[in-house]
Amino acid sequence: MALAYADEKFSAAIHTLATAPGPIKPRLIEAIAVDIGYIQPERDLPEELRDDFVALIDRVTHDSPTVSNPADGRVQATIGRMTDAEAVEIAQEILSFADRVAGALEDERTAGPSGAR
Repeated sequence: MALAYADEKFSAAIHTLATAPGPIKPRLIEAIAVDIGYIQPERDLPEELRDDFVALIDRVTHDSPTVSNPADGRVQATIGRMTDAEAVEIAQEILSFADRVAGALEDERTAGPSGAR
């Protein structure tokens, strides 16, 4: 498992959400598409976090791009249709998930190579 990779990607997403200029929606799109979008749940997350991560990704990719703007990806299309309040809620979910990933990584490091504490 590459939990350290997932932790790094969530940290980057938090940085993007907190420091990138502009409104919440473009920052959220970048945090998902550039930062956490490359996480592979089966490889990068412990089993107890996978379903929640998949649900988060499904929540931000369920809309298809419009005919008038086919260059938009699913993330852009979905977030583009959200209200700012919904986008903030997703950003809060990312923050919460980042904390869970960091906690799982700490548990992994504490357990050591043998998995025993």
